[in-house]
Amino acid sequence: MSFQARFSASSAFLRNFSNLIESTFGTVFIATFLAGQVIANTSFGHGGGTIKSGTLADCHNETRTGKFHCHSGSPYSGRSWPSKEDALRELRHQSVNTKSDKNETTSNTSSEKTKSAAKLKRGYSRKEFQHWIDLDGNCRNTRQELLIERSLAPVTFSISKKGKCTVKTGKWADFYFDETLERADQIDIDHIVPLKHAWDLGADSWDASKRRDFANDPDNIVITNLKYNRQKGAKTILEWHPIGRVYACKYMAKWLLVKERYKLLISKQELDNKKLLKCDESTILLPIK
Repeated sequence: MSFQARFSASSAFLRNFSNLIESTFGTVFIATFLAGQVIANTSFGHGGGTIKSGTLADCHNETRTGKFHCHSGSPYSGRSWPSKEDALRELRHQSVNTKSDKNETTSNTSSEKTKSAAKLKRGYSRKEFQHWIDLDGNCRNTRQELLIERSLAPVTFSISKKGKCTVKTGKWADFYFDETLERADQIDIDHIVPLKHAWDLGADSWDASKRRDFANDPDNIVITNLKYNRQKGAKTILEWHPIGRVYACKYMAKWLLVKERYKLLISKQELDNKKLLKCDESTILLPIK
């Protein structure tokens, strides 16, 4: 029976029933009762009961149209499909796409985090500075050339198949202390401004050529007893300096010279230390040897 036929039958029954009720309960009761029945019949015509739980909660098949429809209690309120199967098929497809998008976003985010982490982990390494290079190709690197140039006496060489490549003995003044060195194996070549300190102040953004120049700059490398170099390590001028004032002033002068040349930050504390040392011009201009 169609909705219209059922509604007509129900109305006829109610008219007959109302005559009986009116005589007993009055017009107000009848009006209220009739309104409830009309609503009940209209609701019934909307189709069977709705689904109570799950993805399609508050959705059902409409009897009048045959379509699958969702009510206001559903996240898909107002949506209709030809059938329940069509609704499930579409929602499953949406779910797969959403998961795919989420996985792609997560993958991209993880990739970016990995790249950022790799960049942050790129800390100082001495290998970033190409040092002890052989500029003229004569088998003597920066260390050997410096030992030859700054020796106060003729140098001797260790025997090698390549020739006179490695300095063995000479006479050198220690840069930091009042000491003379005569064996090359007692010597370290030290960077006045440590490579790590330069790295922390911006050398990490220099190109390889500039880092190489810094590591081999004659004004930034000095001769010292290896035991003093091991004490100094990568310490700054605020953490380590020679005991003697003359040597400390010479060190300060070179420190500032190198920093200014390579545009490295000179801190207020460093300038304050210079004032405390009270270095005069004659001290600052002492030869590097």
